[in-house]
Amino acid sequence: MVSPLAAVFGVLLACKISDRLVARGVEPTRARLIIIWSVTCLAPLVFLLPSVTNDIAAMGIMAVINFMCTAWLSVAMIMMGGLAPRIAIATAIGIMSALGGISSIIFNGFVGTIIDHFGYSVPIYAGALLHPLGAIILAGYFLSRKNKLAHQEQSL
Repeated sequence: MVSPLAAVFGVLLACKISDRLVARGVEPTRARLIIIWSVTCLAPLVFLLPSVTNDIAAMGIMAVINFMCTAWLSVAMIMMGGLAPRIAIATAIGIMSALGGISSIIFNGFVGTIIDHFGYSVPIYAGALLHPLGAIILAGYFLSRKNKLAHQEQSL
């Protein structure tokens, strides 16, 4: 109960910070990317979980990780407003949600076998790498899109 509740309040704070960045003149997509990168910095905490023996410390780490995942997903959805054409935002969010569901189905289909062969640490460590990888992909897309727009403006 503590972990999801902490995540909700954390996401509200992260979104408020994003809105304040926009109010101070930061381009909206860049503000969202700043938040995603900031919360992604929490992902390495997952690497501590397999070695933590204190229940309260483990619950604290899980609360922070739950916040990171929830904030990441929430802000990524908000970013669709700046990345997708206006007439395709709902479709883009639908595709993103569908891909998330499909990847969950695939992951759940083989994670038991991985745990049987290698233990719980392997899927935990692999999962810890996915948010940073996603943040890198988003940043790459954002920066390439920004460069493309800058070149188009210069040629006009």
